[in-house]
Amino acid sequence: KTLVPEDRIANVIKSIDKMDKCSNDEFDLSIQQQGISKENLQKIKNFLEFRNGNNNFEILNRLKVFRFNEEFTAGLSEIEGILQILKKLDIEDNYVKISLKLARGLSYYTGSVFETVFDDFKNVGSISGGGRYDNLVTLLSSGKQFPGVGATIGISRLFTELLGRELLDVKKSSVANILVTVQNQDFITNYIRIANKLRKAGIKTEVYLQDKNLASQLSYADRKKIKFVIIANEMELLENKAIIRNLETKEQKIIRTEYVGREILEAFK
Repeated sequence: KTLVPEDRIANVIKSIDKMDKCSNDEFDLSIQQQGISKENLQKIKNFLEFRNGNNNFEILNRLKVFRFNEEFTAGLSEIEGILQILKKLDIEDNYVKISLKLARGLSYYTGSVFETVFDDFKNVGSISGGGRYDNLVTLLSSGKQFPGVGATIGISRLFTELLGRELLDVKKSSVANILVTVQNQDFITNYIRIANKLRKAGIKTEVYLQDKNLASQLSYADRKKIKFVIIANEMELLENKAIIRNLETKEQKIIRTEYVGREILEAFK
């Protein structure tokens, strides 16, 4: 049985997307103004608060019980694919949260949408957001098909908070202490895993994502005044090895990537 008349779905979704920004009474009123009964309103709220499970995969499996339509099933499949990729990149589950309330830009987004928040900066709200929009570029390209995924960052609200807490040094061109260079795009997952290990050790790390030669990447690090770089080709990655180079002293050492961490910086002090 349909909870929301088809001609009211778009308006209800808009209210859902603003749910966390208004009071409970304001949300209830916005839904009831669309001709939704109190009984169906409660069913909608129960579904939106669906959080049964200890992690995202448990929540996803429980959501699969619902059989609303093919589009819903396809959406769950896409979310599962994203979670699998994040798992391969060693992104811990507690950094990602499935949200059924996030429902924006449905006139141009064609897949999953996402937003980013800082747990320590709850007063700031969302500091970035975006999603997949396969058809957006097509509208401007004479019918040619182009996939697209993008996000925007709330620069003003983010920088205001970071500067206010003295977490940002405006004298530096980059906040990173290490740049992980990428010599083979086919092994990008390996490079990101190295970066994640460094970040977990408290080391601010950047991964070079453009497809350029090593000289260009080292030049980039130098311009940004990033002191250390990680260098590894395909063979070194397969052997769990990499080179860490101090761009100021030109000193470098071979490290084992499975043990990468704060100790690699200590060696250069």
